[in-house]
Amino acid sequence: MPALSQMLPWKPRPVDETVRTFRVPVGEAVMFTRHTEQEPAGAPTVVMVHGLGMSGRSMVPLMRVLAPHVRAWAPDLPGFGSSRGPHHALEIHELADALHAWTTRLGLQPDLYVGHSLGCQVLGHMAVRHPGSVPAAVLVNPTRDPEAETVTANALRLALDLPREPMSLVALAAYDYLRSHPRRMVKTFADAILNPVADRLPTLHVPVMVLRGERDPVVPHRFAAMVAELLPEGSLVEIEGGAHGLPFTHHHEVAAVLLDFLRTCGHLRPEGDVTGR
Repeated sequence: MPALSQMLPWKPRPVDETVRTFRVPVGEAVMFTRHTEQEPAGAPTVVMVHGLGMSGRSMVPLMRVLAPHVRAWAPDLPGFGSSRGPHHALEIHELADALHAWTTRLGLQPDLYVGHSLGCQVLGHMAVRHPGSVPAAVLVNPTRDPEAETVTANALRLALDLPREPMSLVALAAYDYLRSHPRRMVKTFADAILNPVADRLPTLHVPVMVLRGERDPVVPHRFAAMVAELLPEGSLVEIEGGAHGLPFTHHHEVAAVLLDFLRTCGHLRPEGDVTGR
């Protein structure tokens, strides 16, 4: 893979000693991108996909923990975070196509995709629309539970989750939601309700883990277990004490699970421990 400075008109900028950022033109959009600065030789590539209204900023704590072990990437999907354009709200399949185009533009060959919340639906659509594009996946608190059939019902579940999250995540989410614009979020989520990921799960013949926070009111245990059951190579892991914002709030625990999953898939040697704080 050529150096990023040779591929793109923007030079990567440091967020800190671990994470750098740059922008990638993809169709009508320019996708803001984060990636870990450390590039361990032979390390697997992991792409992280944020949830509705959020941005890759919610993945940065997890990226920092994983940096010594993997090459971690986290784009802001078009219309969210610091990405530019398009002006209209994208449907789930359009976000999936944009994610696939972004991966292709960078010449990435991910070993694992990690989706969070609505990001899981984006991955499900991408896997179906672009066969072979998702070699393995971890679905963190995947939406959408068929028993929550409306935007209002899901908003109420998110309201129940708020007191279970730290103020640092609540503030980040509020800022990202305002940047995304509520109207865009509602339109995208309305499409997500019409296109639940569960319909596509039986076609995903790759290793997939469902990762749930045991205190998540948005994704009940019943639905997470159903998702894992529908997957031909599915499994379910729950993190004690976690709510909906797992990648941000429980990044050490999530990182440990991801590394174990990568080892199971044959992408990491059985060494290293990230459970310490």
